[in-house]
Amino acid sequence: MNIRPFYTEMFQAPFRPPRPNEEWVQKSQHPYTFGPHVTVPNTDKKIVFYYPAHNVIITTHPHTIQTTYNDPPAWLVAQWIVAKSQGIPISQFAEQCLQYCSDTPILNWFSNIKGVDLNSHNSPDTNEHNA
Repeated sequence: MNIRPFYTEMFQAPFRPPRPNEEWVQKSQHPYTFGPHVTVPNTDKKIVFYYPAHNVIITTHPHTIQTTYNDPPAWLVAQWIVAKSQGIPISQFAEQCLQYCSDTPILNWFSNIKGVDLNSHNSPDTNEHNA
C-alpha cells in the first residue's frame, strides 16, 4: 500500500506548458514531499512546482497549507522517559515535549517511578535514577 499525505494528490495537476506569469521550480523529489516546509524562491511571479519523474505540477503555494501539530503519543513520551532515566540523551524536541506533558497524570506517575522530573530543564545526566 502506498501511503502519501492527503494534500499531495489534492494539489497535484497533470503537466501543462508554463505560462508567462509563472516561475517553474523543478523538483527532483517525489511529489509526496510537497508540503508547508518547501522553500519558495523570492519572485513576483506565480510559483509552479514541477515533478518531472511523475509528470505532475503543483500550483498551490506551500505556505498557504495549514499546518497542524498534535501531541506526541503517550508510548513515545514513555520511551523518552525511559531513555532519560537511563542517562541516554534525548533530542531537544523530546525534552520540550516532556516539559509540556508534565500535566498528564499517567505520564507524571510513570516519570516518578523512573525518577525523571518532567519539569526539569536539566540534562539527563543530572537526573537521579531509581535502582
